[in-house]
Amino acid sequence: MSLNVCLPNGGFNVVRHGGSINIQGIITIVTQERRSTGNGYFSGLYAMRLTRPSSKEVYWLHKDFTMQQVQEKYLQKCPGADWRYDLRIRYLPETLRELANKDTATFNFYYEQVRSDYYLELHTKVDQDVALQICCLDIRKYLSNASTGLDKKSTLEYLDREIGLQRFIPHGMLDKIKPKLLKKHIQTHCKKLANTSELDCMLQFLELLKLHTQCDQERFEVDYGTSESFTIPIELIIGPDVGIQASAARRIEFKHINKLKIEDCKETSKVALRLKLTTSAEILCFICPNAAVAESLADLIDGYCRIHSEAECSVWTAEDFSEADRKRFGGRHKLGNNDGILLAEDYAEIIEEGDYSVPAVRDYELNRDHIELGIILGKGQFGDVHKGTVMTKEGTTIPVAIKTCKSDADASTTDKFLEEA
Repeated sequence: MSLNVCLPNGGFNVVRHGGSINIQGIITIVTQERRSTGNGYFSGLYAMRLTRPSSKEVYWLHKDFTMQQVQEKYLQKCPGADWRYDLRIRYLPETLRELANKDTATFNFYYEQVRSDYYLELHTKVDQDVALQICCLDIRKYLSNASTGLDKKSTLEYLDREIGLQRFIPHGMLDKIKPKLLKKHIQTHCKKLANTSELDCMLQFLELLKLHTQCDQERFEVDYGTSESFTIPIELIIGPDVGIQASAARRIEFKHINKLKIEDCKETSKVALRLKLTTSAEILCFICPNAAVAESLADLIDGYCRIHSEAECSVWTAEDFSEADRKRFGGRHKLGNNDGILLAEDYAEIIEEGDYSVPAVRDYELNRDHIELGIILGKGQFGDVHKGTVMTKEGTTIPVAIKTCKSDADASTTDKFLEEA
């Protein structure tokens, strides 16, 4: 069996696996493949999200679920449907600088995730001034190795001509402000970032979005109380700074959670999530509209408990699943073995990597012998633009503009040059 694991930067990994491999095993093999830098200090921040775009269904998969159990619980409901697996960072440490210092690969992954979310949807929550600040931080990061100043008109014109400002500005904003005024605002903001490092640009980008969109928090509409018979409707807020916030006066720290359990409500179709605390004998009850919300909430709390508690152990295990899941899976909760032996179907391997922004059929590459460089038409940040010709497969010669990368460019500059292509 195989599945596509989608990544925030538009890429994906095709993972071939056995039915007995669990979700944590899939996450581990994908993150290890990408970890060329950093030591995996925060490898526990990752989670797997299963979605069905056509119906807007969203499920967060328990790390101990096997792929066979995922098949039985979710995929069999709609065989052949457009299910999508997204690798996401869902649980955050107390500070992002700590994440950047201790695990560079995970920090970069989170930055790409938030950046993607911003241009897709979060931009609707910020005003024009904040959007311009974010735009300039993104430009500064993109040109972190550039030799020319960001405040220069030529640099901005190059970006607009060769890359397009739409790469740094949310869709629709370009239509709301005049081009000349927009470029003037960008130049003004960019002057303030002249001496800002790439890391600080990334941190400021994330902190701005955190401040204006609360992108580090998740919110749930649930009923809250100490029993099913006495509850009040609330918006439950969960995040690294607030912990579990049931009300302005009730905030629960992750380190104080001892156990959580999901149970079906007796008289309704709703599902109860019960929290047992280490600080009191009181058991808190959150009544969720359905099992999907209860399981998402349980996964989120459990993930934060693992990274914020000294024990780093799960508070939501297979024995705490809902009654429906216990009946569905029977005694097949215990996964793997204690000897670390790889079972016949307990495996996973990446067999393909790709980028959804790149055509699936690689017929866009040209034979170098069919290209002829002419005079230089202009010079850009990363190289020169030549007048030239190219011979097609049919033997026809057509005039083209050819962009070349500087011969002394470093690896980072070369990567950015290829991104523009």
